[in-house]
Amino acid sequence: NLGPIHLIGAAIEVDTITAAGGPFVYLQTFGDVDDVDGNSAITAPDLVFGQAGMGNVGSTNPINTTVDEISFLSSNGSVRINETDDILLTSMRASNSIQVTAGGAITAGASYVRTTGGLNTDDITLQGTSIEVDTITADGVGDVSLTAPAGSIDDADNNSMVTADDFAFSAVTNVGGTNPINTTVSEITSGTSTGTGNIDINETDAIVVTSLSTNDGSIQVTAGGQITATSVQTGGGAGDSVTLHATAGDIVVGSITSADTVNLTADAGSIVDHAEDALVDITAGGLITLTASGDIGGSAVADFLELAADSQVDASSTVVGSIGLDGLGALTLTDADTVWGNVLARASGALTAVDVVTNLGPIHLIGAAIEVDTITAAGGPFVYLQTFGDVDDVDGNSAITAPDL
Repeated sequence: NLGPIHLIGAAIEVDTITAAGGPFVYLQTFGDVDDVDGNSAITAPDLVFGQAGMGNVGSTNPINTTVDEISFLSSNGSVRINETDDILLTSMRASNSIQVTAGGAITAGASYVRTTGGLNTDDITLQGTSIEVDTITADGVGDVSLTAPAGSIDDADNNSMVTADDFAFSAVTNVGGTNPINTTVSEITSGTSTGTGNIDINETDAIVVTSLSTNDGSIQVTAGGQITATSVQTGGGAGDSVTLHATAGDIVVGSITSADTVNLTADAGSIVDHAEDALVDITAGGLITLTASGDIGGSAVADFLELAADSQVDASSTVVGSIGLDGLGALTLTDADTVWGNVLARASGALTAVDVVTNLGPIHLIGAAIEVDTITAAGGPFVYLQTFGDVDDVDGNSAITAPDL
């Protein structure tokens, strides 16, 4: 009722262990802590595993707990814990996999939650009503999976770091709502907010985003290397935008669909199509903004970025690069400009050139009809307009400037 429990053995089989008044239950063994008959129940303020290099924890059946905190768990095997309600994982290390399921909130890795085996099976799987992320590390090619079926995955104290080969997550509300979830991972295999909530990820270097989606919320991914956006999708409405920012490297676009705007920025690279095909690369309910130091699409037709019908786009190549865009329907170039490179845009419907500018490079526009506002090829050599329909100036503000038209 009032006092700690300290158990030492070559191995420990857990049935019922209760330190109701605390302060802790302390289990110490070089062998396994197990629940062979599936009836374990540890109740205490704190559960301490005090022996480095112990064996498996919960190999036959998970160890059932009702504790506030688990600390100093160091296993040469795997760990499986089922917690009744909220739990703080202060320091948990296993050579193989870690699996913690909680009926309440999980605070993961105040010091660390880590697997060290480095194999593809040495994964970390956490499920709680909500998850606060501190330090979670799966060494080598181990993966991390976080599931919050009734809440958020967050970083309230701005110290998150998820390190893994593959990262998968699912929450009902925000992922990285207070502060972005910081990652060093190769791939987000599946990331989703299933209710109303935003996703915000900060990646250390390059990342492949295989599947990332919200039901009603925005997505923001910032990476220190190339972003390969295989499938990124937001649902909802106004404000539920997609923002991808690569501070180094390219942004490779597979399929991006946004309920509102799309903003892609490659500070030191290009924005390119994942595959040379005629499939829609970007669909947006609002403005598509594309900014790169290099190419956007490219100068060859096969390299063009395909945009959904009725897209409005603002595209800027800020150093050296061309812009190549293919509108699969009507296309409005609200602003398209290069410092040193071509602008090539075609539309299967009407093309509206609101503001198209090159400092050094031709402008070639193709559409079922072309509406002209401002088109400027200051350094030439020409502006080329190609259509079977009309070239018109409906609003009376046309201005084409170039050596040759």
